[in-house]
Amino acid sequence: MLVTTFSFLRGQQAHTSYPFTLHMIMSLPWDYSTCKNAFVLTSHMCLGKAEVDGHCKACNSLGNNECLKNIIIRYTNGVSKYMQLVYHGITSLIDIVH
Repeated sequence: MLVTTFSFLRGQQAHTSYPFTLHMIMSLPWDYSTCKNAFVLTSHMCLGKAEVDGHCKACNSLGNNECLKNIIIRYTNGVSKYMQLVYHGITSLIDIVH
């Protein structure tokens, strides 16, 4: 299986920044996992054959997914405290509670 590494800003971690709950309410076309401190995304359509930049086309195309782009924008710029809670990572939820 070939995966796409998902990057976070310095000081952020996937375990506290990524909005995992979105997977419960939206049909997102990828799975996520961690491996040796890397957060990786794998397309549901992954063929397991390296074609583009060492990834299969389906995994490589995840960067064009609008939902994923919006997730990146939110964890990079911060999530509005008025957004539904499912769009927040743990760090953002803790900030709201405080």
